[in-house]
Amino acid sequence: MDIDKISTILKERGYDARSAKLVASDSMSLSSPLNDYFESWLNSTTDLHDYAYAGYSVYKLMNDRNMTYPAAILTMDWLIKEPEKAIISLRKGIK
Repeated sequence: MDIDKISTILKERGYDARSAKLVASDSMSLSSPLNDYFESWLNSTTDLHDYAYAGYSVYKLMNDRNMTYPAAILTMDWLIKEPEKAIISLRKGIK
């Protein structure tokens, strides 16, 4: 899915234009299988997949830190790509 389509869907779901563009841009480089999970969610908001890594999971981030599904997916991707930085940040309570 292209960045403009993703941004449009996010705006339809309540994101402001700036946030939609940022999330859409960041989503273009998601790790597997997170890219598939995000695209499934774009097609249907009820299609949520959990994924765990380094003691965190999509559902845990959503429940414990009140993140949206896209935010949790992007955070999990950050954990995969830069675990040291992400874990330190998450331990400090940055959402």
